[in-house]
Amino acid sequence: MDEFFQIEGPDATAYLQRMVTNDILSMSVGEARHNALLDRKGMVLSLFCLVRIKEQSYLGIGNQLAVTRAQEVLKKFKIMEKVTITDVTTEWRLFQWVGLSSGGWLGSGARPRATGEHGWAESETGPAAKCYHWQDNFYNQPIWNLLYPVGAYGDTPLPQDLSPLSQTAFNLIRMESGIPEYGVDIDETHILLEANLSHTYKRNKGCYPGQEVVERILAYGQGRTPKKLCSLYLEGQHSIPAKAEILDQNGSKVGETTSALYNPLDQKTIVMGYLDQKQISSQRPFQIGDNVLRLLESN
Repeated sequence: MDEFFQIEGPDATAYLQRMVTNDILSMSVGEARHNALLDRKGMVLSLFCLVRIKEQSYLGIGNQLAVTRAQEVLKKFKIMEKVTITDVTTEWRLFQWVGLSSGGWLGSGARPRATGEHGWAESETGPAAKCYHWQDNFYNQPIWNLLYPVGAYGDTPLPQDLSPLSQTAFNLIRMESGIPEYGVDIDETHILLEANLSHTYKRNKGCYPGQEVVERILAYGQGRTPKKLCSLYLEGQHSIPAKAEILDQNGSKVGETTSALYNPLDQKTIVMGYLDQKQISSQRPFQIGDNVLRLLESN
């Protein structure tokens, strides 16, 4: 379940601009951008989505660990800035849908009325309240998001012919797209560029913690890190633990897993794990125990 925090105050925009990896100054009200917080070595302290709800007010969205860590870091480095950081998990809800029809519904005049790839609209039913919508285009399927205040729509904002994504279905889409979950597939022991997270940072936006490391790898290493988070699969249903060794055809360790989930439609077990960079281009199969492990085409 997603959790939420709010950062607001006269210095909110300037403070976020110097702390997070994406460009905040160019965000419009109603726009959402994914971000990371890094330490000075480029290690990932948190991953979350920021929605600009007012000129100097933002909502952060992420899993429980990511939101907790984000609040801790932002409070720790706040010195003279006039900002307040508050947990508002009980005040907001996020619904997600998959597919092109989702975007059509958002722009159809149904509740809520909304147009474009991102924006906000007044609720047409229930209490007068602003909701916010945006599309995430870094998955292998279109994912639409609707953020709204608790109580704005009663139990659900959905028309009868739409159902929200289950957490399992969303995780399958996320994993097959190579997108990590914070605390599961990536954490403070990993560099940002080790994962498929180009949507979370903006080059030439100015300084932030870890920016020198990120820029050095992008400029001089062509973005290549010694290891890379990849999406792989096994035929059939398997129970694969985290930190299981990934072996090459000679039985040498070339990586380890972070998470796994069975896809009943394709009858494959999707696995995320870190591989030595040089192994990725070989396109050779790997092994976990006696099972053959292959890279997904999305890598």
